[in-house]
Amino acid sequence: MAKSAYRHRSSWYRLLLIPYAVVFYLLMGLFDLHSLDFLKRFMDFWGRDGYTLNFICAAMWVAGLIILVFAPGRYRFFTALGLLLFLAPVWMVSDAKMANEPNALRLEWNPLTLAFEISTALWALMLVRGEGKTEWIKLIIGFALLLVYAIAYLSGEDSLVWFELFVTILPLSALTGFAVDFVLTGFSMQALLPALISMLASILIGVLQPELILWGLLALCLVSIILLLAKGSWRKGATGGIFTLGVILLNAVVIMLGYIWKMDLPKLF
Repeated sequence: MAKSAYRHRSSWYRLLLIPYAVVFYLLMGLFDLHSLDFLKRFMDFWGRDGYTLNFICAAMWVAGLIILVFAPGRYRFFTALGLLLFLAPVWMVSDAKMANEPNALRLEWNPLTLAFEISTALWALMLVRGEGKTEWIKLIIGFALLLVYAIAYLSGEDSLVWFELFVTILPLSALTGFAVDFVLTGFSMQALLPALISMLASILIGVLQPELILWGLLALCLVSIILLLAKGSWRKGATGGIFTLGVILLNAVVIMLGYIWKMDLPKLF
């Protein structure tokens, strides 16, 4: 894949992802994600069967960081793999709490749930700019992720469950996408805006009225999309950012249809 989009940033910038990993770890609690909490008392949990998946998750996180820092950043495959592994503590969120093991990770091996979680994590990849001639790949990736969302929301399950998963996973996914985009190609509003909006919505959703949050999401996403399209310097390479903002907007609309306007979604299954 062409290198021109990356040659302006030294590979040394990617070392910034190491302190970012610490920030990522510290922020997890803010979004009620606890799969790595055991690292605070690592030896206390070593050898405990209930935490085997937590150790696997942590190993994936470290492996993802190594790939993002040292693998060739010009190849989307390595970036996608690194992001998917690094974000394992975020998308491996379907757990059944145990009385004696409150933070032990328990995946629900429901294919649709797992696909939804991974798809939400992969919006991080959409925010990482690449060679301009290959940005069309993001359209294929984006529509594939949208298809997973459509199947989930039309599956007959409570749409609020999917939305709660979405606002839990997306903030740190989008922030990580912004961080990786920054170290590879420099600062961009197209990556920053989705990260800020998703984090703000997730933090405030438990504080303000849900209806207010949803209307705020709609307004912020629409204004951000207009800004990215209108300002030439921001529009360049903004396909992924615009697509991600559109997905945040669509998720908000789906919830508004069901919980504000009381409209039932059609069911595929």
